[in-house]
Amino acid sequence: MNIQMLKDIVSGSLNKTLSFPQIVKLLHEDGIESYHVDIVMSETRYYHKSGETFTAKFPHPFDKPAVEFSAEKIREAISKSQAGRITYRQFMHEITVAGCVYYIVYLDGRKVDYLGRKGESHVEPMP
Repeated sequence: MNIQMLKDIVSGSLNKTLSFPQIVKLLHEDGIESYHVDIVMSETRYYHKSGETFTAKFPHPFDKPAVEFSAEKIREAISKSQAGRITYRQFMHEITVAGCVYYIVYLDGRKVDYLGRKGESHVEPMP
């Protein structure tokens, strides 16, 4: 597990030097099978195929997630992000306003699970 690369990915996602497809490619090449973005704790946990894990703190806290979960608003934020119309920071703001408390990216499973405070969820297939 390349810890420096994981730190660089966090930085690159926030400063707009890495796109989501670039991040997915780097993580997959390093053997990361999934990662979990915890909005409440402002951290990402990476899970390697070897069983290794690494937790990276974001340099700033995210907005407090809304109480009510809106899968529709999450889909809208995903669509904007995929079209390159919003940055990662804007994406994170929009999904927290939509009530997302964390999401899990399954690289090998090619899907992302977005979860709310009460167990609500939206599953998005990866392109």
